[in-house]
Parts: sequence; structure tokens; C-alpha cells
Amino acid sequence: MLFPTTCTDNFFSDPDRVVEKIKQFELIDFPKKTYPGFKTNNLLQLDKDFGEWILKKIIAVSFPSLTNSIGYKANLALHVLPKNWKHDGWVHNDTSKMTAIIYLSKDNPAGTSIYERKDLVPSTKDDINKYDYFRNPRLFTGEKEKKLISGRDEWNSNYNETIKIKGAYNRLVTFNGTTFHAAHSSFGKDRITLLAFFEQFEFNEVGLGFPLEMSNNI
Repeated sequence: MLFPTTCTDNFFSDPDRVVEKIKQFELIDFPKKTYPGFKTNNLLQLDKDFGEWILKKIIAVSFPSLTNSIGYKANLALHVLPKNWKHDGWVHNDTSKMTAIIYLSKDNPAGTSIYERKDLVPSTKDDINKYDYFRNPRLFTGEKEKKLISGRDEWNSNYNETIKIKGAYNRLVTFNGTTFHAAHSSFGKDRITLLAFFEQFEFNEVGLGFPLEMSNNI
């Protein structure tokens, strides 16, 4: 583990302005997506200055006053889960070193839960049908829908929820990329988030390191 789980409220000083800004970016239904809903391309490609400003603010939570001493490689995108999306919430982890989620839906408490695995190896395999569902949700009705839900519940039964974080407007949550987590149901409203996946970090000063590694050295 490199990073702790953190929760930061009132992350942007003017979140309404940020929401207006991100509305200009095109949401894309990528054909081979492995997540529900719709995303933009990397905001660093669409508006580099805006994207880097957000990523540096995120980094400052874990490394206060050291943003100029840390290099990184990251992907930042707007993610929208439409209100009519019925089934989400598969427990999973990411390939990133650190994952960050900024909740930007007003009056929508759909957040994220953190989990721990009950056994070293789950007793069931992750149901690949979930990716078919993410790409073509309208095809899942009747028995096919029931099988999808059953597969998700069986998969999630291998994990214990340890932290439940509500999706409060303008809240930032960060956690280690290997941490198991799952999104909450969207309660009939669009779930709007900014998702950042930090793939690499480079420390440009002697003595700097990842938060939990530094803590373990004491």
C-alpha cells in the first residue's frame, strides 16, 4: 500500500464554475469500455492547463506544499453514470498507484464504498457479463438481467465493506489503486464525477516518498 484513504470536503473553491467548465467536454460511449456510463477523453488532452490544475490540487492533499517536487503520469476524465442505469456496484480495484474521485452531483448521495477481501482468492470468478452489460445495458432484461444481478451479488459476497463514503457535492476521495471499492446506486439521478488515475509518480527531492511507505519507516 502506498496511499491511505482520504476524504476532503469543499475541494474546489468554486465547484459550480468547474461543473460549467466540464459541461463543454464531449462524453463518449467507448465501444470496448470496462465501466458503466460515459466518459470524456483525458482532460489533459482536451484542456491541459485545466487538467493539470485539478491534478496538482489532488496531489497537494497527499503531498502538501510539494506539488512542484513531484512528477506524475495520470489520466483525468469526466464520468457520467445516467440515472436510468440500473445495475452497478461490482467490487473491483484499479491498476493505478492512486485513484481519486471528485463528486460533482448535487443532491445525489451515491458515493463509493471501500472493501477488504474475505479470502486470499475469491471463491467465484468475476462475471465477464458485466462488461457486456456496461456496453449494451438495454439487452439485459428478464432472465438475463436476473443472472447479471445474481453474478454481481455472488462476486461481491467475497468482500466485506469497511468504509462507506457518500457522494457529497464537491467531495474528493483518494485511495490506493489496489484498494477494493465499488460505486453506490445512483438513486434515479445522474452520478457525475471527475476520475483521476495516477499511474506513476516521480520524486525530485531526496527524502520524499509515498505516504504509507514513509510512515512505515518510522
